[in-house]
Amino acid sequence: MPITLAFVLLFTAKLSEQYRLIVVDLRGHGHSTNPQNKFIHREAASDVFLLLE
Repeated sequence: MPITLAFVLLFTAKLSEQYRLIVVDLRGHGHSTNPQNKFIHREAASDVFLLLE
């Protein structure tokens, strides 16, 4: 099953009652942009690393 916003929303509301959540919208997914129209795992990992830094 692909992970979609609808799927994520099934459990984020309940989890957020007890935990602080960081829900990442990777480039090219959801509402983020992807100007080069390609997905590179290294760039996605770097984006998450920079977010958490």
